[in-house]
Amino acid sequence: MAQGSKPVATEWSIEAFEFGQLKLGAADAAAALAEEIGEAASAVQVVDPRWGTYLQQGVTVGITINRWRAEVSMSMADLGIEPSDAEERRALARLLHLGSRYLLPREVIKKLNRLDNRARYILKTYSYQTFWGYWVPVKRYAEWKRADEQIEQAYFLLADEIYERWDEYRAQVEADYYKLGRQVWNRLIRNGSLDGVLPENYSAPWVATFVERCLLRMPTREQARAQFGWTRTVKFLPMAEQLERDRLAAQTERMAAEAKFKAQAESEMLLDVQKTQIREQAEGLAGFVASVQAQIRAQIYDAALNGLEALEKGAGRLDRNTTRGLKNLVRTVEGMVFWDEPELMSRMADLQYLTNVPSERRSESDVRSALQALGRESRLMLLELDRKPERSGRAVGIPDDLPILEGLVARAPRQVKSEAPIRGTDGATADFLSRARGRRTGNREGLL
Repeated sequence: MAQGSKPVATEWSIEAFEFGQLKLGAADAAAALAEEIGEAASAVQVVDPRWGTYLQQGVTVGITINRWRAEVSMSMADLGIEPSDAEERRALARLLHLGSRYLLPREVIKKLNRLDNRARYILKTYSYQTFWGYWVPVKRYAEWKRADEQIEQAYFLLADEIYERWDEYRAQVEADYYKLGRQVWNRLIRNGSLDGVLPENYSAPWVATFVERCLLRMPTREQARAQFGWTRTVKFLPMAEQLERDRLAAQTERMAAEAKFKAQAESEMLLDVQKTQIREQAEGLAGFVASVQAQIRAQIYDAALNGLEALEKGAGRLDRNTTRGLKNLVRTVEGMVFWDEPELMSRMADLQYLTNVPSERRSESDVRSALQALGRESRLMLLELDRKPERSGRAVGIPDDLPILEGLVARAPRQVKSEAPIRGTDGATADFLSRARGRRTGNREGLL
């Protein structure tokens, strides 16, 4: 392994897999694999095997939204800017970026962009950004798809409206370009750019030509409508066994190629190709593990800081917006955490209980302790994942440094001691709370 390179985290199966003619355990298989690809044994580690199963509890999702954009690049001529010579033209091109001009009314383009942005925001809300793309847990997929279909329906309704009102929109755009054309003509006359070229009474045909040129890129209504499209791409991620079959197939191809060509250089090239394939598969799983945990922990950390800062500003009381935000956090975590992490879910149950208690009966110390525990645990995990948060929590009792956090998280007791959830708490939350009572923090599971 090259000096300074990091160990590769990979997983080949839950218990064992076939390596040549031998059936090996995961640790032995990792060592054998390292030997085969010419790496140190420490370069290939074994990921917690449950993550291989977790990969199948969701899908990667992509959305492709197509349409005629109704925007073209603006030129200096569109604004009546006439450089005096080639050098000035080059200088202006290096210094100026004039942006775009529109071929539909701007408010229509803004509506289309809002729907496009809304769809991508919704996908990000319901998914994790992973090595393979946006990964949606199975229990969130149906809800995401319903939301996406609603936006898709609005998108095509707007496409139909553009088709029906095409002549109206074109006339509106054309009228605006006539106004612009007359202004450009007057500017060129004032600065003398047309002296000796065109007479001053030639404005009408010049403006008409200007407008015709501006609308050259405008399609017919049928062509514009045909470009609208909305495609969802949904894929399963490969299981470890599938990755292993791919690896063995690549190995077979390599051996056949070596037998055919026999050349050492080609042999080394094919071995390097195999190394790259193995590394990319391993990095994919390790990246998936890190991405999903880091994204949910980042949300928890920010929410905990917001809550603690609100306590400071509110003299020990949470304002309505902060309380609502913490309740939304609980719902998000319960919907997005698809792996086995009972300690986190118990923390969420505690937080749900506290936010459901009327503000006049809510214990400030319990709220503060619960938020600090969540914030400390989340910051610790983010640091372990090399995802250092931008915000500091030092002012509200969450140390920035890893060693201090490790000590606090390891010895922090549970603070919420409710005998029963208040009315309105569901059965799952009641179960979380009952299991949470009397337990201590610090029993967190590692990634590898």
